[in-house]
Amino acid sequence: MRYRRVAGYLSIAALCLLCLELAGLQTGLSTTMRGDIERETRFLAQYGQFSCVAMIVTAIWLLDPIKRRAIPFLIAVVLLATGAATMVKHLSGRVRPHHEHAGMFLGPNASLRSSQASFPSGHTTSAFALSGVLVGLYPRGRSLFWTLAGLCGALRWIADAHWISDVLAGAALGLITVELCNALIRWWTSRHSLAASSGWTDASSALSIESQPR
Repeated sequence: MRYRRVAGYLSIAALCLLCLELAGLQTGLSTTMRGDIERETRFLAQYGQFSCVAMIVTAIWLLDPIKRRAIPFLIAVVLLATGAATMVKHLSGRVRPHHEHAGMFLGPNASLRSSQASFPSGHTTSAFALSGVLVGLYPRGRSLFWTLAGLCGALRWIADAHWISDVLAGAALGLITVELCNALIRWWTSRHSLAASSGWTDASSALSIESQPR
């Protein structure tokens, strides 16, 4: 599956909202969730983070041996997406909502404070990267995977941890990472004639096809 077009739309939307936010539009929220709602939403917002990825990897290993070959690819994509988001955070230094200089970009900072790590949303980046790989592995679950990624991003905004533009930029970055990794694997596998023999459409499905018994 190709994600370039969707990532492009998300990037344009993020840029437009970013311009409006810098012009004074307030897209932050002031919400408070308590009790079971807070606990459940906090759990959903961790989709794409270490514990969630570990559970998914374990489930694939135990329940779908044919797809085990794709596990390193899945982990690598999520790690690369997380690393890319962290690097942009350090370079931009955008202040989170409801902090001093909220919404401003303070520039590169080696010792980045959490309050200056708003752009892009790292949770959203990881969530969309994870879903991008899972959709390649299990196309029938695409609705579930994209819903979980979308909920993760929305909950980061509802929790007042990010501006909307941060969330959209994070989603775009996650998809771009998947697309770049797929392109790299397509190039690599084409040199080993796997693509011609298997008819795969993305890297994760290619890896799973390659691991099937012959």
